[in-house]
Amino acid sequence: MDSVSDMFTRIRNAAMRKTKVLTVSATPITRGIAQALLSYRLLENVQESIEQTSRRTLYLSLATKRTSPQEIILKDIQRLSKPGSRKYCKSKAIPHAIKGIGIPIISTSKGVMTGLDAREKGLGGELLGYFV
Repeated sequence: MDSVSDMFTRIRNAAMRKTKVLTVSATPITRGIAQALLSYRLLENVQESIEQTSRRTLYLSLATKRTSPQEIILKDIQRLSKPGSRKYCKSKAIPHAIKGIGIPIISTSKGVMTGLDAREKGLGGELLGYFV
């Protein structure tokens, strides 16, 4: 199973159901995506389970608006590069915003980061997806 697609689907479903806390499997890529979302304040908190008997999991807390605590800030998260059809781009070809408003998430040789960070560091990589 594709852990990135699973993570995106779980985040999308939690946002639609207005569930604040969700769990995803902890892999290096999902940790990087969680850190990117945390840097844009779309997540309030990220914690990793420390139980050694089961698979490691990440506990993600979705950020809500201050004016209405029931409304989740993250509107949409979509996958671009899929296991059967990978999409790569060079640092100068990284889109500033996808569809005018989305912020790209890129897997580079230095880890997972947003498109803006990858462009500043001059790194290209695989376009994992974007969030709004």
